[in-house]
Amino acid sequence: MALSAATLTTPEYQLHLSELASRISIHVLTAPLTPSRLLKLADTIGADHIVVPHGDELAVRFARGPRVAKGRVVTLLIMRDPRWELPTTPSRTIRGLAKLSFTALSRLGSRVRIVWLREPLHVAAKGESFAVDPFISYASEEQITAESALLRDTWPTAAHWFVITGGITPWKNLPLVLEAFARMDEEKRARCGLAVIGPIRHDSGVSSGSLRESAEAMGLTCVVDDRLLTNDEINVVVAAADTVIMAYSTHSPNSTLGKAYVLGTSIVAAGSRSIHRFVRNVGFDLVSPLEVNAIAENLTLAMDRAAPPRHPGALSAIEFADQLLDRSCRRR
Repeated sequence: MALSAATLTTPEYQLHLSELASRISIHVLTAPLTPSRLLKLADTIGADHIVVPHGDELAVRFARGPRVAKGRVVTLLIMRDPRWELPTTPSRTIRGLAKLSFTALSRLGSRVRIVWLREPLHVAAKGESFAVDPFISYASEEQITAESALLRDTWPTAAHWFVITGGITPWKNLPLVLEAFARMDEEKRARCGLAVIGPIRHDSGVSSGSLRESAEAMGLTCVVDDRLLTNDEINVVVAAADTVIMAYSTHSPNSTLGKAYVLGTSIVAAGSRSIHRFVRNVGFDLVSPLEVNAIAENLTLAMDRAAPPRHPGALSAIEFADQLLDRSCRRR
């Protein structure tokens, strides 16, 4: 595994990757990653298959960059499809077109493979290599169920719990969500709770203190846990919730979607058309633009919905690895 020096000092590395240091070789990158540096590193360590988990920018550079030697494969996992996004700046549009052009070239026998990260239940286009965003858990379904019940018991009594979890960034639009709760019918709002579980970034528009104050002012039961969680802890949080809120200013698949689908938690989503499509693909229909009244209406509707079914065994991490490494990559 190759990581930047800065990565090794982050809480995310300590929580998610440090245990791997005793089992695999970690190579420290001292300069920004480029195709040339990537191939030079592969020569140094004798790697015949290179996988770049966030290969969006490198895809464009490889279109202009060095040739990959025979006997070696570079796999670039593309996290964001330009076709999901509305045109924004000219430079982003150009990069998107370049990425799509390179994807077409890669199908003609290039030693650089393009694999698209896709949402649950994705139906592939002809010739597309893709890997479905997986559900990852080190705990059994029974363990998750038991731990989620224990977590729910620590929350105040509420008829319906909404959850926002993972990193609380500006792209999760928490101030907008709070305003949507404020627009709900007072009686409905008094029956529900909001749990915000995850590290709150300083630029997210809220702090743990202001979040509690806003909730108290509107009579909304609220739980805040402002810390970095393990993946298994996030699974437990999603399983403990009645509904997860995905009010995202992004266009890509996300792990919350897969967790809710597998664990049987309903979804209220707001954002781009691609987010709507991802959510509808897994059987949920409470979607809207990032508009406060529409979100408030869907929060209200969610409270009267039955819990969706669980899908244990879906979105396998092993299948994701097979697709990514082309061991059983589906091509249609």
